[in-house]
Amino acid sequence: MKKHHISRFRSSRFIVLTALCFMVHHVTAARPAWATAHSDEFGLGIMLGDPSGISGRLNLGSKAALDFGLAFSVNSDVTFLVDYLFQFPHAFHSTSQFISQITPYLGIGGVLALGTQTTLYRAGFRYSAGSATFGVRIPVGLEWRPSTPSLGIFLELAPGLFILPSTQGLIQGDIGIRFYF
Repeated sequence: MKKHHISRFRSSRFIVLTALCFMVHHVTAARPAWATAHSDEFGLGIMLGDPSGISGRLNLGSKAALDFGLAFSVNSDVTFLVDYLFQFPHAFHSTSQFISQITPYLGIGGVLALGTQTTLYRAGFRYSAGSATFGVRIPVGLEWRPSTPSLGIFLELAPGLFILPSTQGLIQGDIGIRFYF
């Protein structure tokens, strides 16, 4: 029975990774007409906080982006994040070059957490290895993008709600850096 539980966990990871790859491919293949083409539209880096891991962003123009992450939570979960972001470039009008390079954003997205421990306690609920929880999140943050080098430093807070298998609150926060290509 334990082997069945592990194989179910592996198959759910495969399904999630396949879905994420499909979503990223679909977004990059079908770019909206308003999306501007420039050399630094894809960023990849790290995020530290809860969860900590790999962070990526695909800019879909100056006012929209697709943000994603593969991370490990402090609860010993493997966490997958995908968010659609609304960016507000030039929101801070200032004579300071630093302030004018900060872009606030707001988004809506999903989070999938897969338990990796034998017993996992989150908000009073008990989960076993291989269990999955799904929820929605609303990321709010700031990203500083200097002219050179082509990088972005961000700070984000994402409240949300786990929906399946049970309803419970969620709060995530990160600071990170991405290098844009």
